[in-house]
Amino acid sequence: MAIRIDLGDMPDMLRDMATKQIPFVTSLTTNRALSATRKTIHKVMDAGAIEGGPTPFTRKQLQMNFTSKRDLRGSLYFSKKAFYMKELIDGGVKKGKEGRTIPEPDKKKPPSFKVLTDKGNFRKNYIQNAMRLAGTPSNAQWQRVSFSKGQAKPGTVTKGAQGYQIGASRNGTYGLWRWTGKKGARKPELIMYLSRKSRQQRPTFGNARDIAKESFTGYVEQNIVKNFADAMRDTLKRYS
Repeated sequence: MAIRIDLGDMPDMLRDMATKQIPFVTSLTTNRALSATRKTIHKVMDAGAIEGGPTPFTRKQLQMNFTSKRDLRGSLYFSKKAFYMKELIDGGVKKGKEGRTIPEPDKKKPPSFKVLTDKGNFRKNYIQNAMRLAGTPSNAQWQRVSFSKGQAKPGTVTKGAQGYQIGASRNGTYGLWRWTGKKGARKPELIMYLSRKSRQQRPTFGNARDIAKESFTGYVEQNIVKNFADAMRDTLKRYS
C-alpha cells in the first residue's frame, strides 16, 4: 500500500517540521493498522471462517513484521509452522506429513470417549500419545505397520497395548482404533481414519487476503490524518 501526504501550501518552517514527521507518522499508523488487522482476522476466524474455530496455536502463528522510520515495509502473515493455513486460504492438495497418511476424525460417528476439543480438533498431543500406546513411534509410517502384539489377520482389528490398535475393520476401514467396554464384551471404536495420504482441500478461508486488505486500508484512511496532526501538535509544543 502506498501512502501519500500532501503538505499543500504549508509555510516553509512548518513544512520542514512536517517533512521530518512523515516517516514517524507513517510507521506509527502502519504498525497500528497491522495490529488492528490481526485482531480482525482473529475475529473472523472465531466467527466460523475456520471450521470449529482456530486453536490457540493457530492464532499465535498469525504474526507481524513491524515497520520503523527507516524501513516502512511491514507485513502480516502466518508463520511456516501454520503451513496448513495456506491450504485453507488457497486450496489445493493436502498431503500427509513426511509421506504419512492424514489423520481424519470420524465426525459423523465420533467414539463414545472424548478425543476432540469443543472446536473439533484433536486434543494436544493426542495423536502422538495414541500412536505410542498402539506400539507405533510417532515418526513411523502409519500405513502397514506391525501391531504391538503380532500382525493382525486380514480384515480384523486386534487388541493392542493400552487398548489402542492400528488396523482395518472387517469392512476394510483402516485407522486407529481403541478397544472399549468391559472384559468379555470389548469392542473397537474408530478414533481416526488413516487411509489417505492426500486429499483435495477447498479454500474455506479464501477471502482472508481481501479481509486483511480492507481492514488495513480502512484503518490507515481513518487515522493517518489524526496521527499526523497529533505529531505536529507535539512538535510545535516543543518549540513554544
